[in-house]
Amino acid sequence: MQQLPLSSRRILIVGGGIAGFAMIRALARRGIAATVVERLSGPPDAGLGLNLPGNAVRALQALGVGDELRERSVPILRREYRNARDRLLFAVDEAGFWGKGAGSVCARRGDVIDLLRVDAAPSVVRWDTTVTAVAEIGHTVEVTFSGSDTEGYDFVVAADGVRSAVRTSIFGGGGSRAALLSAASWRFVTPNPGVDC
Repeated sequence: MQQLPLSSRRILIVGGGIAGFAMIRALARRGIAATVVERLSGPPDAGLGLNLPGNAVRALQALGVGDELRERSVPILRREYRNARDRLLFAVDEAGFWGKGAGSVCARRGDVIDLLRVDAAPSVVRWDTTVTAVAEIGHTVEVTFSGSDTEGYDFVVAADGVRSAVRTSIFGGGGSRAALLSAASWRFVTPNPGVDC
């Protein structure tokens, strides 16, 4: 049986977050079309601040958005770890650790998604679309959407987060749990009061 080239296959990416749009951008840069479905009704606002370590910065550079990322982010030059009494436990020189041009940055989640969404043609994004079930039938992946519509795809990429409907549909719901750190971690965006690390 002759294999079809990837560019002629039907590809679905479930999840319109950073992972989903990174995948669609990587495919689009090779002329491969895909469809992204996202349960939200549109792109998120700027929202949450993210720490992007050097390896994430390198990945975004490889996707062609490195310069724009630097314009929309704040570099992290030094990272300090302190105890509750403010005693310095250790510090990391971020630029020295990650190497020139790939130091860590902080950016807003919505800004990173906006950068990845640019030049996503010939792909299609369908907002307000929820996946309810996924089943492999022969050489096709049957995907059921809210409203009971079912479509067949050659490849399905699960980029729909920690509570992935795709993963749950295939493997069941017993395997995933929240990260232990999430019980003791708070994230928010605020103006810098003068901290230099």
